[in-house]
Amino acid sequence: MTKTGKKAIAATMLAAIALSLTALTSCEGRKMSNMTPTGDTVEVVIEHQPAVTDSIEAI
Repeated sequence: MTKTGKKAIAATMLAAIALSLTALTSCEGRKMSNMTPTGDTVEVVIEHQPAVTDSIEAI
């Protein structure tokens, strides 16, 4: 591999790292400061399920 090829690989890796750092640090995510409540409510119905007993019979 020539010296120019090694420099090209190094430059490509450096550019990929810089791009990754820029993309990952620009994401804010969900915070209380950027969320506004909409007033929607959700009703959840939980049906009663019978308790599961042990299915292994003792001998």
